[in-house]
Amino acid sequence: VSAPIQLTTNTSTQLDPALSGDIVVFTDFRNGNEDIYYVDIAAGTETLVTPSSTNQRLSDVSGSRIVLTDLSAPGPHILLHDLVTGDTTSVTLGPTDQNPRIDGDLVVFERGPLGAADIVALDLATGQETRLSTSAANEINAVPFGRRVVYQRHASALAPGEIVVYDLDSMAEIVLGDPLLDDRRPDTDRN
Repeated sequence: VSAPIQLTTNTSTQLDPALSGDIVVFTDFRNGNEDIYYVDIAAGTETLVTPSSTNQRLSDVSGSRIVLTDLSAPGPHILLHDLVTGDTTSVTLGPTDQNPRIDGDLVVFERGPLGAADIVALDLATGQETRLSTSAANEINAVPFGRRVVYQRHASALAPGEIVVYDLDSMAEIVLGDPLLDDRRPDTDRN
């Protein structure tokens, strides 16, 4: 095991890192607002993705694609930044889309008001959106892998969290864990 390497040298706050290959994305406060930067570990370079005076946050990366929440008008929406072309495009219109995660062509995010969000999956190859949850429960913290998505569900504000696995091919969900325990922050890698 080698010693840790510090990737950022700016003294401002950096939050929410995500890693794919040699690319690490994060939220940074050095410009007086929240911006998205990435570090290419192999090249030893740091790059600003979002040169804007409005806030951008909660990013993720897969291969050469970065997804992030843009908080400019009309409200939170999801942007996709391509590291190869340098293009940044809006993949949702908002105004309540946030907290995206990406795996290949699949982007998942929260849509809806605080305390009553649903999980939506967007296939970048086809442009098709699939709403994975439509209940009054609050579904958050989605993570995709292949054609599966895991996320956290709370039946009500005071209810314990449960972990849900949703299979996009079968359109079926499996609830994991003990319903009496408060399960949170799922993640996945294959099965």
